[in-house]
Amino acid sequence: MMLTILLAAAAIVWPKDVEAYRGNVEGCIHWAGEPGWDAERERQINAAVKQTCGAAKRDYPRLLRKYARSPKVLAEIKAIKAELTDAGL
Repeated sequence: MMLTILLAAAAIVWPKDVEAYRGNVEGCIHWAGEPGWDAERERQINAAVKQTCGAAKRDYPRLLRKYARSPKVLAEIKAIKAELTDAGL
């Protein structure tokens, strides 16, 4: 049953800007959890966090407004945002 649900969810094609938001959220979570073992690595991590987390935080309110009348898309945007919240970001 769970596999059926996952396959059905995977078949949904979300708007490109929602997928871009998902990518930024995933990148933000990834980079925020990366270890910095030297100064160069710290700079790389900080730049990636600034880019991905910054984009995710900027895009969220815009997407909420844009898809306010699309309940399924809006629910997906909020679910993606919950991933950031769950990660403590």
